[in-house]
Amino acid sequence: MKQFNNLTLATKMNVLVISILVVFSVVLGLVVQHLVTDGVKESAVEKAKSDLYLSYQALEERYPGQWSITDGSLYKGSVKVNDHFEMVDYIAGMTNGNVTIFQGDTRVSTNVLIDGNRAVGTQASDSVKETVLDGGNYYFGEANVAGLMNQTAYQPLQMQMAPLLVCTL
Repeated sequence: MKQFNNLTLATKMNVLVISILVVFSVVLGLVVQHLVTDGVKESAVEKAKSDLYLSYQALEERYPGQWSITDGSLYKGSVKVNDHFEMVDYIAGMTNGNVTIFQGDTRVSTNVLIDGNRAVGTQASDSVKETVLDGGNYYFGEANVAGLMNQTAYQPLQMQMAPLLVCTL
């Protein structure tokens, strides 16, 4: 402190101004980082929404018919969805994203991989189940997919027998 007292008034003012600029720069950097992160997340959610709507329309055109559950398996028209990966791969090719079709809360067709294998049989996250399956609402936002947080969009598909959801990332 004694050394600081020995500095000229101009030097002390320079130290004060530089200190204020450093603090301001750090705060500004943190604010910008937060805004950019939020913008990127929002953009990813908007893409997921768009992909979801595109996916639904593409499935309706390519695989006509109703969604149904017969003998414990999910069908779209006459096509059995369980372990039928052409559907999700077709949509993934259009959207350049991950696509999953759930029967209830369980993945029955997906291009999401865990250790190099399709994540069939894994469950939707609790927040997604609560919003989509229990509430019957769309879910847009962050969700845990195969152990990784992703920006996602889930759509409930109401059927006579059981709820279903489709997700794109």
